[in-house]
Amino acid sequence: MHELTLIVTDLYLDRKSEPRAGASAQRLSKLETLLSRGVSAEEGDWREWVCRRVLLPTRRPIPVAPIARFAEGHAPLAGQTWLAQCVRLEAGLDRVFMSAASPASFTPEEWREIERGFNQTFGTTGQSLLDGEGGQAYLTGRLATAIDTVDPVRVRGGDIHSALPSGPDAVAVKRLMTEIQMWLHEHPVNMRREKRGIETVNALWIWGGGELPDGGATIALPALYGDDAFLNGVWRLKGGVNAPLPASLAALDLTAHEVAVIALDSTPTTGQTHAQAMAALESDWFAPAVAALRRGQLSRVQVHANDRLFALDRSGLWRLWRRPRPWIEALS
Repeated sequence: MHELTLIVTDLYLDRKSEPRAGASAQRLSKLETLLSRGVSAEEGDWREWVCRRVLLPTRRPIPVAPIARFAEGHAPLAGQTWLAQCVRLEAGLDRVFMSAASPASFTPEEWREIERGFNQTFGTTGQSLLDGEGGQAYLTGRLATAIDTVDPVRVRGGDIHSALPSGPDAVAVKRLMTEIQMWLHEHPVNMRREKRGIETVNALWIWGGGELPDGGATIALPALYGDDAFLNGVWRLKGGVNAPLPASLAALDLTAHEVAVIALDSTPTTGQTHAQAMAALESDWFAPAVAALRRGQLSRVQVHANDRLFALDRSGLWRLWRRPRPWIEALS
């Protein structure tokens, strides 16, 4: 394989969340090799880099929602589509924070009840909620157009104020988010969850809106491994398909493709800390990537994380004068 790109889709260090703070003293030697000896470039959000890489014609802000929905096999909807992401907000003394815990979600039965209630309550204003699964649903209808939104992954553990929708038309969306929060406060689904001792979902974070772009020019796509809905939607728009994420790089045939993109995430599983999740990425992906680079099975390894792209080729392994720094420091 000539080039392997590892995208850690949820690793943002702008806002220090509790799990990330817990990993602040952690050392990951192979990730640190990739970061310290590689060439670094400020690339912005990884989704923008992907769109440039595969020549998908789109503009900022990237329409994450319609592309992700397209990946799930749904026919495109008329007008704009937005993501409505389950989050839990916590009030501080003078600020509101987003919980740093793993993302909240509803069961399929809960989503159907939430959708029915939402569409009865808010349908008269032109909004509809549909296709809810896991931690998110899709919102359609008459919403603002001149608006910038923030992926809630960037906000976990932080003050939400600066991450709220902004732009000339943002007032209506912020008002809707506030109304949804009040509506969810005593919703029967949350009342039942509270009685069972299950964490409630007290807000839906609206973001990533837009219309589905066309696929643009035909190009030879990199192989794609992973289940990120946005990436899968981009590949589908370009006439490609994704493959499931292997258990590790060792399970991947490095001779099967010249170029590959792998979507990873650092969100802890149940009972796991963020440090443990990062350690698993180190052993399963970063360490084998460095080893394959040394053996000549890879010519180039790229890591996209925290809006930066680090690229390391075989010759870069000999930049021994670049002393590795803690990975959090190198990414910050």
